[in-house]
Amino acid sequence: MRIQWSRSDIEEKETDFEALLKFLDDEITTMEMLQGLEGFELADTVLEGDQLSIDILCGLDVFWTLVRPAATHVSSGLALMETAFGWVLSGVVSADGAAAEMRDTVSRETKQFVSLVESEAASPEEEEEEEEEEEEEEEEEEEEEEEEEEEEEEEEEEEEEEEEEEEEEEEEEEEEEEEEEEEEEEEEEEEEEEEEEEEEEEEEEEEEEEEEEEEEEEEEEEEEEEEEEEEEEEEEEEEEEEEEEEEEEEEEEEEEEEEEEEEEEEEEEEEEEEEEEEEEEEEEEEEEEEEEEEEEEEEEEEEEEERERERERERDFLRELTVATEVGGGASHHRVTRTL
Repeated sequence: MRIQWSRSDIEEKETDFEALLKFLDDEITTMEMLQGLEGFELADTVLEGDQLSIDILCGLDVFWTLVRPAATHVSSGLALMETAFGWVLSGVVSADGAAAEMRDTVSRETKQFVSLVESEAASPEEEEEEEEEEEEEEEEEEEEEEEEEEEEEEEEEEEEEEEEEEEEEEEEEEEEEEEEEEEEEEEEEEEEEEEEEEEEEEEEEEEEEEEEEEEEEEEEEEEEEEEEEEEEEEEEEEEEEEEEEEEEEEEEEEEEEEEEEEEEEEEEEEEEEEEEEEEEEEEEEEEEEEEEEEEEEEEEEEEEEERERERERERDFLRELTVATEVGGGASHHRVTRTL
C-alpha cells in the first residue's frame, strides 16, 4: 500500500507540514530498523517537493502496531489513510488485535489493494511470483493465526492464574485493612480523648475571655454614657446658640420691615405731594379758565351795551326826523318814513 501526504492536504486540515515531515522521518528510521521483522517490508520512501510517499508491505498486526500510530499522531494522518484505502479504519479492528474475522477481511482487502497497485506495472512472470508469494504469505498468516490462538489460550490460562493470585492478595489486603482499621479506631479514640481535654481547656479559656470581654464592655458602656452626656451638653449649647441666632435674625427682619415701612411711607408722602401739586395746577388752570370766561362775558356785556347804545342812538335819530317832518307837512313825513 502507498500512503501519501502533501503540503496542500495538510494545510487544508490546519496541520504544520514541517512538523509532520519531522515526525515521519523519525518513523521511517524506526521502520527501517524493523525490516527484519516477519510480515513487514518498507518497499520505498519518496519525498519529491511537497509530496511524501511511503510504500509499505506488512501484515495487519504490524500495520496496527506501527503504521496506524504513525498516521494518527497528526490529526489529519488517519483521515488521509482512510482516503487512500477507500474505507474507514477506525473501529474496523480493535487495537489489541481482537475480532479475528474482521481482521482477516481487512487483511485480504489490504493485500488486494497492494496487489492492484503493483500489478499495474508487473510482468506475467512477476505476477506468478507475486501469486506464489501471496500463497506463501497466506500460509504464513494461517500459521501465525494458529500461533496466535495458542498464545491466546496460554494468555487466558495465565490470566486465570493471575486472577487467583489477585484474589489471594485481595484477601490478605482485606485482613491488613481490618488490622489497620482497628489501629485507626484506637488512634481515633485517643485523639478524641485528647480533643475532649483540649476542648475543656478551650472552654475555660473562653470563659476567661468572656469575663474579660464583659469587663471591657462595661468600661465601654461607661465611656459611651460619658460621651453621650458630653454630646447632650454640646447639643444643648448648640440649640442655645441657634436660638440666639434665630432671635438676632428676627430682630434684623423686624428692622428691615420697619425700614421698608418707612420707605413706603416716604413714597406715599411723595405721591401725596405730587397729587397735591397736580391738584394745585388743576385749580390754577380752572381759575385761569374762569378768568378767561369772565373776561369773555365782560366783553360780551360791553358789546351788548355798545349795541344797545347804538340802537338808542338810532331811535333818537328817528324821533328827531319824525318831529321835523311833522312840522314840515304830511307829505314829506310820508316820504321820510318810507326812506327810513
